Amino acid sequence: MQDSSTAQLIFSIEELVSYVSGVCTLSPGDLIFTGTPSGVGFTREPPVFLKPGDTVEVEIEKIGVLSNAVVAEEASPAVAPKLAS
Repeated sequence: MQDSSTAQLIFSIEELVSYVSGVCTLSPGDLIFTGTPSGVGFTREPPVFLKPGDTVEVEIEKIGVLSNAVVAEEASPAVAPKLAS
């Protein structure tokens, strides 16, 4: 539903790395999350939300694709209803 690239960032990669490294130490492998591009589901009419069976993919060119299936959350035994004995 959303499609964007670093070419559409408000701040350059250099500005982002400079700012973040002024707040904390960056190490190899760290990720900097910058927000979300247009197309957010809850602002659509009607709203669209992720549901079990959907797939979320994030791609970094020349590195690869991270793909995750959306699954329903299982009830925790601590919050599961108690059965009558």
